[in-house]
Amino acid sequence: TEDGVKTYYWVCSVEGCGQWWSGEKKWWPLTAEQVIIPAGHDLEKVAEKPATCTDDGTEAYWKCTKCGEMFSDEAGTKEISAPVTIPAGHKLKMVQAKAATCTENGKNVYYHCEACGLNFEDQAGKSQINDIDAWGNISALNHSLTHHPRVEATVDAAGNIEYWTCDRCSKYFDDANGTHEISEAETVIPMIPSYTLTVEVEKIATKTPGKVTYNGAEIGSFTKQIKGAQITLKAEAYKGYQFKKWVISGTGATVSSTTAATTTVKIGTANATITAVFEEKPMTDLEVQVFGSSHGEVYYRYNKEDSEKLKTTSKTWDMDATTDKVKFWVYPDSGYKAVLQFNDGRKVTYTYGDSVEIDHYDLEGEDGVLSISFVKKSSSDVDDYPTLTFDITGGKHGTVYRGTREYEDGDVISIKKNDKMTFKAKADKGYVAVWTYKGDTYVGDEYTVKMGATDAKLYVEFMDKDDIRLTELPFRDVSKRDWYYDDVVYVYRKGYMDGMSSTRFGGELNTTRGQIVTILWRLTGEPRATKRNPFTDVSSSQYYYDAISWAYDAGVVDGFDARTFKPDQNVTREQLAAILYRYAEYMNLSTSGSAYLAKYRDADKIANWAYDAMAWANYRGLINGTSATRIDPKGYATRAQIAAILHRFAVEFGA
Repeated sequence: TEDGVKTYYWVCSVEGCGQWWSGEKKWWPLTAEQVIIPAGHDLEKVAEKPATCTDDGTEAYWKCTKCGEMFSDEAGTKEISAPVTIPAGHKLKMVQAKAATCTENGKNVYYHCEACGLNFEDQAGKSQINDIDAWGNISALNHSLTHHPRVEATVDAAGNIEYWTCDRCSKYFDDANGTHEISEAETVIPMIPSYTLTVEVEKIATKTPGKVTYNGAEIGSFTKQIKGAQITLKAEAYKGYQFKKWVISGTGATVSSTTAATTTVKIGTANATITAVFEEKPMTDLEVQVFGSSHGEVYYRYNKEDSEKLKTTSKTWDMDATTDKVKFWVYPDSGYKAVLQFNDGRKVTYTYGDSVEIDHYDLEGEDGVLSISFVKKSSSDVDDYPTLTFDITGGKHGTVYRGTREYEDGDVISIKKNDKMTFKAKADKGYVAVWTYKGDTYVGDEYTVKMGATDAKLYVEFMDKDDIRLTELPFRDVSKRDWYYDDVVYVYRKGYMDGMSSTRFGGELNTTRGQIVTILWRLTGEPRATKRNPFTDVSSSQYYYDAISWAYDAGVVDGFDARTFKPDQNVTREQLAAILYRYAEYMNLSTSGSAYLAKYRDADKIANWAYDAMAWANYRGLINGTSATRIDPKGYATRAQIAAILHRFAVEFGA
């Protein structure tokens, strides 16, 4: 508030002068600016001290370095006695409540200080929360699971795996504890691919010559068939026609036989059309035999306007498929009657002037015989050709035939008294024909009827091989005392091996290369080869042709060279091991494991190309030693051994 002066030495004491002087040895005058220190504050800024959550702070102010006075402004005009206080306090932010979920705990609402990080129950920051993890917890709810059972996919709809859903959080799980979460898409089993098989009948000159049935009902097409499914179709010819073949268009189906009227169709992976092709029955002969011609007359007309007397006791006509027909009139003498027996076994008694007309269709595509017997009206023994009626059950699983003619349930034929006639049956895979005739029952693929003097009935049943009634094998050379009995039962009932005849299995016989390949082909479901085999010694007319073509195409067998397979040569044990090994590879079965073959004294006789296969087959128990010291690699495999090996193969690999 008051001026001051700088250090100086002399001031003039003469009244009225007051001049300031400097110096001791040298004098010079001083001005007021050189002497006077003007009054005024020397202010210095004191920085702001921020408040904390618990300590007050102060605002910025200015302090004089001379007198220590404090001011709130830099000009020093607003004197203060003390710095302005900034109150202490928490900067609280409300943390919203958190709802509990199935797997996580929830929280109540609380307040969090963004400055010091402390948490409080109240907005005023009075009640501090020491353990935020423990305070205010709302326990997890846990999953409320609903079980969804497995549903298999069909050709019409997708399925799903077994899974669980939570009613609270809507999540998906593949376990009942809800520990492994999956997506909704992962629960879906895709709909099974389906394909359409269209069934058609090829017309002949705008006429429909027959029909195709499935389970006894006429069909036109199958839709949405499962890949790999099998259905059995039967072509039934109308009168005057006969079945010829099946024709497949497209790659979506294969058939067990293109020439059999009953065939098994396997659905593939594309649409396909199968067409039943029929043809007109060929020209046949009608033979008329007259017995007792001295007691009556027969007139006929054969595509002519006028009738003509039959002058011989036997006459034959060529019957064209479309035009020919013969009409007969019978004129028995007084006291006599005419008995006519037709091609289908019917017998009818005719009187004077009665007529009958027979055309090509009546002959059912076979040469026919019409017997006309003139006998006394009182006679009862007029039948030299008693009838045989077919009673066929389970017909959808096989056919009965003789030559080119196929018989159906209810068919009637004539067989000359005391004659024999052999019929054959072709059963579907897994089935067998059971014949019953005059109390005699027989299981096999053919049966011989010895006709008596009276009408009879032949019962044929196509029965599942696993039917409880088939407890006995049809083979007379296999008994329960044989070591391979159970093996033969297995392969026979599975349809892998048939007998050498209807009554003989031939277990002691050697197995040929063609036979073993055919057996494996049947075991695989008789697949169709994509190309022909190259072997010149494998005829297409032989039973093993399709099997060898498949096996060669699949890499299961090789030839002796590029053109030779030798199908009728006996298969050796080492060849069998190699074939089984390649078959296991083809079927994606395990080919691991190798036995120590050096324990057999003849192990050095095993060919190099067969050694690994033989070691594998021995390890798997398929081909054992013929004794404790011999494995006999060059020896032949008998049919009994093959049956046993196939049985072991099925047990080992679940075939």
